[in-house]
Amino acid sequence: MVDNPKNKLFEIAQSAGRTPANILADLLDGTEMALLEVLLYLHDKKLIDKDELAVRLSSNASNIERTFNGNGLKQDVSTLAFPSRRLATALLSAVTEPEKDAKE
Repeated sequence: MVDNPKNKLFEIAQSAGRTPANILADLLDGTEMALLEVLLYLHDKKLIDKDELAVRLSSNASNIERTFNGNGLKQDVSTLAFPSRRLATALLSAVTEPEKDAKE
């Protein structure tokens, strides 16, 4: 019989003196950095534009919240998704602000 992965995460966290949220935050930081690298590579190769890049990052942030809230964590996970959401907002601003300035 295979142990429940969620239980294993709690065991690992407790043995290391950390909360599952700390471990998840570390995993998400690495995942977000990898995703960012892939998206920026695609942008550099002109396969996606800044608008699409920002939308995908924002979607990733929303998915993170939905996934971890759906798995029964008893805490606010919006802070785990903050780096992606902040980056997505910054990219959207960078895309829209020059257009506004050009029209004025």
